[in-house]
Amino acid sequence: MFSQKPFNTYLKSTLSIVVIAFLASAAIAGPRVNQTYLNNEGHLVIEGSDFGQGPTVALHDDFSKAELSAGEVTFNPQVGKWYEAKSSSESLYTDTEHNRKSLYARGDGYSKLFFGIPDSSGPIGLKTFQEVYFSYTIKDLGEFPGFGGGLENFSNASSTKDAWMMLGGRGDNTTYAVSRGIPAGHDMYIPGWTGGVFTIAGNNTSMQPGFQQRELKENWDFGGWHTKMFHAKLSSSDPYGPAEGFFSFLNANAYHVNVRDGNFMTDQTEEGVPYASWDRIKFFAWLNSDDADVNRVLDEVYVAIGDNANARILITDGASLEASSRAFHISPRQWTDSKIIADFPDYLPEGKAYFVHVADSENAFSKGHSLCPSCPEPPLGFTVE
Repeated sequence: MFSQKPFNTYLKSTLSIVVIAFLASAAIAGPRVNQTYLNNEGHLVIEGSDFGQGPTVALHDDFSKAELSAGEVTFNPQVGKWYEAKSSSESLYTDTEHNRKSLYARGDGYSKLFFGIPDSSGPIGLKTFQEVYFSYTIKDLGEFPGFGGGLENFSNASSTKDAWMMLGGRGDNTTYAVSRGIPAGHDMYIPGWTGGVFTIAGNNTSMQPGFQQRELKENWDFGGWHTKMFHAKLSSSDPYGPAEGFFSFLNANAYHVNVRDGNFMTDQTEEGVPYASWDRIKFFAWLNSDDADVNRVLDEVYVAIGDNANARILITDGASLEASSRAFHISPRQWTDSKIIADFPDYLPEGKAYFVHVADSENAFSKGHSLCPSCPEPPLGFTVE
């Protein structure tokens, strides 16, 4: 005789199936890469699904086209232009593994780089933005900067602000700027070493709650490469309130993402700054060497602003970001939900597999897809047209 399960048992079973289906769906959410290949122009074609909409890359400079003459560096970024770039050195540093040029930021050379886009409608002559993603990579060939900094230890004093985003040239000192009729402010260093921890903060910007990067300190690779990545998106209806964004880093020790839960900007209207936006990012505007023997180099700066700034393509030396020790951005030429055409780097060592990862504007990554066009037997899914 047929025996029917009690309704509650049936309901539990049905709910379990729904939950499992939901989790399975969630597990595969985000971009998926099906195949990659080089087209006739030598560009990388990435085909798949759920890439979403692509970013507007405003600047991408891996310094591969930088030239040195009479102790001065001239720049030729892959995308965009530096608003101002000064670098004095007797040489450019070369990463022999990837045959990549890097700048001496402090030590054997001295660099100050300034990203901004001229715009006469901007309050201080530059295009403003409320959403930005940027990345830069550094390595210490010498000691960690600052008093007491060493080859295997941090300084016990505030010493680095490698990237400093703000509105106006003196956005780090609103009182001074406003006294001269310039509404500058909203500064944020990303991140700075304060003597005890890495943190994202500003001279004028009050972060609520604070945004310390303890994982970066705990996983710092002395003498190794560090790729730092940052995303900020202000709410158009409440720019001084809770914002979207994160700080992440990738080095030989770890890959970590610290999602922001709080603001990125405070209201400075009463101080004379009625604009809720940024208009520039300074790289190496301030670094205190003190008694340390500093020789810090900079590799690859990438900046995207506006909608979907967070969508991006990374090439790494590991099948997953967690298994990678180096990360490189590549700039898209075309981007649709199912197909991306991007510049293909010529610095990847022959015979070694690298992996492409696509992130959408929600920071969801695809699985790593193997790239090795020069291998004797290229990986499945990689072909040359």
